[in-house]
Amino acid sequence: MPRLSPSIVLLMAKGAPEAQTPVPVVMDDTSEQEMDSADESMSNEMLATTDEISKTSTGTGRRIRRFKHEWLKKFWFLRYSPTLNEMWCHVCRQYTVQSSRTSAFILGSKQFKIHTIKLHAQSNLHKKCLQLYKLRMHPEKTEEMCRNMTLLFNVAYHLAFEGRNFSDFRPLAELLKKCDLKIVDQYLNEGDCQTLIHHIARSLREDLFERLRVSPFMSVILDGQTDDLVADNVAIYIQYITNEGPAATELLSLQELSSVTVDGYIQALDRAFGGIGIKWKEEKLIVGLGVDGATMTTGLRAGLAMKIKKTLPWLLSVPCVVHRPHLEVLDAISNKELTCLEELENNLKQLLSFYRYSPKLMCELRSTAATLCEETEFLGDIRAVRWIIGEQNVLNALIKDYLEVVAHLKDVSGQAHKADAAAIALALLQFLMDYQSVKLIYFLLDVIAVLTRLAFVFQGDHLLITHVDYKIEEAIEEISRLVESPGEYLQEFEDTFHESFHGVPLKNLRVAEAKFNSIREKICQKTQLILAQRLDSNSRSVIRACQVFDVATWPQNEENLMSHGEEEILYIYKHFEIIPSFAREIGLDGRDIQGSLLQEWKELKSECYNKNGFKELSRHIFKYKQRFPILNRITQLLLVLPTSTAACERNRGAFYRIRNNNKSRLSLDQLNDLLTVAVNGPPIANFEAKRALDCWFEEKSGNRYSLSPEMINRVTSLDQKPTLHGLDMGTDCITDIHETIM
Repeated sequence: MPRLSPSIVLLMAKGAPEAQTPVPVVMDDTSEQEMDSADESMSNEMLATTDEISKTSTGTGRRIRRFKHEWLKKFWFLRYSPTLNEMWCHVCRQYTVQSSRTSAFILGSKQFKIHTIKLHAQSNLHKKCLQLYKLRMHPEKTEEMCRNMTLLFNVAYHLAFEGRNFSDFRPLAELLKKCDLKIVDQYLNEGDCQTLIHHIARSLREDLFERLRVSPFMSVILDGQTDDLVADNVAIYIQYITNEGPAATELLSLQELSSVTVDGYIQALDRAFGGIGIKWKEEKLIVGLGVDGATMTTGLRAGLAMKIKKTLPWLLSVPCVVHRPHLEVLDAISNKELTCLEELENNLKQLLSFYRYSPKLMCELRSTAATLCEETEFLGDIRAVRWIIGEQNVLNALIKDYLEVVAHLKDVSGQAHKADAAAIALALLQFLMDYQSVKLIYFLLDVIAVLTRLAFVFQGDHLLITHVDYKIEEAIEEISRLVESPGEYLQEFEDTFHESFHGVPLKNLRVAEAKFNSIREKICQKTQLILAQRLDSNSRSVIRACQVFDVATWPQNEENLMSHGEEEILYIYKHFEIIPSFAREIGLDGRDIQGSLLQEWKELKSECYNKNGFKELSRHIFKYKQRFPILNRITQLLLVLPTSTAACERNRGAFYRIRNNNKSRLSLDQLNDLLTVAVNGPPIANFEAKRALDCWFEEKSGNRYSLSPEMINRVTSLDQKPTLHGLDMGTDCITDIHETIM
C-alpha cells in the first residue's frame, strides 16, 4: 500500500468523518456470555437512559463518542453508570491485585470504543482475573482442589467448634499457607467461612438423620431459654439409641417461640423435626419427654406433657434438671411473702456494682480482697445477671473476704472529699453488718449446695430412670432437714458468731433471729414443692417399676431372687406394648409374649446377679440380644429416657460462648449451624470433611467450564492474592451498578 503524504492525511482528518478502527482479532465471546447469565440481565430504565445519552451531541459539529447499550449484551463483564458516564470491567474490579488497580477499566473509562473493550478482553490482566472468577464461581472437583479445600474446611470447623470469630478465618488460613500448605485464595473472607460452616453443619444433620432412622425409640429434651440478645427460644435435644451402641444425646435445633405457651412449644417441635424430614406425630417413636429451663413453669410443663400424650399415650414425662435449678426456685419464691430476698439481691448488686464500675475502687479491691474481685470481674455486666444471690462462687468469695471488704468500706466512708462514694459505702456497711443479711447468705449457700448436687446427678451417663427419681426425693428430704437443723454453711456461721462475727459487731440480733426462722421455713417449703412438682404422677408408677433393673436392689437369697421383679417387668411391658412397632420389632407375633418375657427375666437374673449396676446389665442384654429379644427392646426404651443432660450443658456453654457481643447479629440459621458443630461435632482430630466438601461442590455444580489442574496450580501459587475492593462512588452510581447487575 503506498504511503500517503502528510497533507492528504490532514485533509482526510478535517473533511471526513472519523471512522471506527478495524479490529485486528475477532474474539468469541459466546462462552463468556454463557458463563454468568445473571450478569447479562439489565433493566429497561438503564437501557433507555443509555439510548438517550448516545443521541446527544454538542453544538460544535464534532461527534462525541457515546456508550452503546448493545455492548452490555455482547460483553458480559462490562458495566456502565449513566450518572458517572463511565464503563468498567466487573471481573477485573473484583479480582485485580492492588498493584494493578491503575487500569482505566478498573477505575472507570470514558473511551467508548469497541476496539478498546476488545483489547481489554485480550489483555493478560483480564485473563488472569477471569480465571479467578471462574475458579470461584464454578470450581472443578479435582484431587488437588479437594485437598486444598479440605484445609479450609478444617479451619472453618475449628472456628465453629471453639466459638471463635469469623474474622479469624483468613489469619488462620494464612498461617497454614506460611507452613507451605496450599490454600485456595478465593475463599478466605468471612462470608466464605460462614458458607463452609453451613455445609459442615448440614453434613452433621444428615448424619444425625441417618442415625435416627435406625433408632427404634427416641426421647426429647426441651430446654427453654431466655437471653437479652434473642427472643424467647427453646433448645430441642434428641436422645436416641442404635442397635449396637449406647444411648446418645444431640442437639436437634434451636427454635424461636412464637409464644411461651403449649402451642408455641408444639410448633417449635414440628419445625425442628420437619427440618430433618421426620414427622414425629406419625412415626410415633418418641417414648420420653424431659422439660426444663427458665421459661418453663410448672403448669406449662404439665400442660405440654398432656398435649403430647393425646398423640403418644405411652409417653413418660421424666423429671429433668438441665441447668442450675436454684435459679428456678429463686424465681418462684421471690414474692411479697419473701421480700427479704429481693432486698438481699439489690444490696449485693449495689455492692458489686460499687466496685465493678470504678477502676480505682476495683484496683483497691484487688489488692485487699482478690477472690471477690476475681468473681466480680468474671460476672461481667452485673446488671445483666439474673440472680446474684444464686451465684454460689460470689457468695463464697464474699464470705471469704468479708473482713477485708468491711475494712475497705469503712475507709472509703471516712473520706470527706468523696461525699458520694462515702455515702454509698456507708449504706453498704449497714447491709454487711446486718445480722439477718449475713445469716441469710449462709443459709442460701446450703440450699444452693443441695440443688447443685441434684443437677450434677443428671450429667452422668447410663443413669437408670429410677435412680434420678430417687435423687429428687433425696433432695426433698435434705431441704426438709434444713428447716430444723442447720446445714454445713449455716453451722459454720453459728460456730463463728459469738456476740460478733469475726470481730465485726452485727446489728438487729433479737428482731432478726425470729424473722430469720420464718424466712427459712418458707424457703424450704416452697423449694420442696417445686421439686415435688417435677415428679409426674402419671409416669411415676412406670418409673418406680423400672427399679427392678437396678442389680443393687436384687435380693441375695436365691429363692427370693427367682420371683423378684416379675410383676414390675410385666407392668413395664403392658405400658409400652401399645406402641405400634413394639411387638412387631420383637418378632414374636402370635406367641405368648408375656410368658416369653418372664422366661427371659429368670434367665437374666441367674446370669447377672453378680453384675455391677445397670450399665453392665444392659451390656449383657445387648451382647446376647438374640436370647433376650423382649428385654432388649425394654432396655433400649429405658436407655433413651432423658436422664442425662450432659449435651444440654455443653450447648449452654457453647451458646454463651458464641452469642457474645461480637456475634449479636447472627441469624437463627447461622446460630443453629454454629451450635450444631460445637455440640454435635467430633473433636477436630476426628473430623472428616469429605461429606461437607461434597455438599459444597454440589452447590457449585452449575459449572460449564472445565479448569485444568495446571490452571488451579497457577492461580493458587500467585504471589499476590486477589482481594475484593470497592471504589468510593456516589449513591446514584451505586444504584446504577445495582440495576445493571440485577
